[in-house]
Amino acid sequence: SEVAAAFLEAGLVDKITFIYSPLVIGGAAPIAIGGKGASSLLQAIRLRDLELDQLGDDFILTGYPTREVEA
Repeated sequence: SEVAAAFLEAGLVDKITFIYSPLVIGGAAPIAIGGKGASSLLQAIRLRDLELDQLGDDFILTGYPTREVEA
């Protein structure tokens, strides 16, 4: 998660893919993106041109990162 955050913070990521499984882990489950994170929602990385696919019971979300705030 820290390496993923470092690449995002350096602007070196062109495409992001998350795979969601219908499992609830809770507790101290690992996180996908570490680092400092955004200090506000306006500073968060927004994904554009989203694609959602299903593979078995899992969902695959793909998008392209941008820091531009959309109105």
